[in-house]
Amino acid sequence: MIDLVDNIILRGNDSETITELKTAFGLPNVTYDNDFATTISYGIQTWQGKNWDPELNDPSFDLYCGNLTSTELVYPTSKGLIGTVQDLIKKGGYESEVEKLTTPILNWIGWLAQYVVDDCEGSQDSCFSTHNATYYEQDDISQDWRSWPYQYCTQWGYLQTGSGFPDDILPLVSRTSDLEYQSLVCKYAFNITTPPDVEAINKYGGFNISYPRLAIIDGEQDPWRPATPHASPFNTTAVNRTDTVSEPFSLIAGAVHHWDENGLFPNQTVDYPPDFLPPVPVRDVQAQESMFVKAWMQEWELEQMIRRYDELKS
Repeated sequence: MIDLVDNIILRGNDSETITELKTAFGLPNVTYDNDFATTISYGIQTWQGKNWDPELNDPSFDLYCGNLTSTELVYPTSKGLIGTVQDLIKKGGYESEVEKLTTPILNWIGWLAQYVVDDCEGSQDSCFSTHNATYYEQDDISQDWRSWPYQYCTQWGYLQTGSGFPDDILPLVSRTSDLEYQSLVCKYAFNITTPPDVEAINKYGGFNISYPRLAIIDGEQDPWRPATPHASPFNTTAVNRTDTVSEPFSLIAGAVHHWDENGLFPNQTVDYPPDFLPPVPVRDVQAQESMFVKAWMQEWELEQMIRRYDELKS
């Protein structure tokens, strides 16, 4: 469906059809096409919020995915858009799949209205535009969102574009989201107009970073996994390695983002039986973490004893 949207915006380049598309999604007043395409993809971003603990889990992705894959119309308010949606499907190059795509897109529109569009207070550009230089220029230390963009604008370089998708692969993120668009926050918020100095990070080893007492623990389904030493097989320069006490290297089966960072207290087992939560892979890696940190502490204590002994001898 993202490819359908890209076909209309990038290949069709018909202003009337683009307006028809934005209006159908309830975003007629979003000026920039890349802002529009990014906004309708908000649901994809919520995957990172999935957690094994019901108290911490963000259910947004499951709701989003469930809506888009439903064969039934979830939002009756979208029913009046059937004709418009079918017209857009044809204009987007998927005429042979009109019947298959109509309900998912109607549900997509309904989901977006209820959980994104209707929450906007003010103009749609003020809510959904990255081209908002005035907002980013605000010098307010309470804007805690600034810390992460500053890191990727200066060094990490984690600009998540869709423009690099090969033509033969359907994208999850719109191709309108290119490097220039993703870099706007760098320019507006920090006056950074040069590429991030990724060598400042990669000089420590890149995918193959390796130091004693440095643990590499990742989730198998973490969206950031391809940017970590566990990037294999997504990146051929990342090589799997032996998991050791000195240099732990563990991939948590089925885990998403930071699943080993939270747990349950004994008094919570009434609601969440210990044989159910945390999931076994999470419990296993947490036990491993406890083991290797204790081993590191014992190693440190031994080093301190040797140092004190040497000092006494001298």
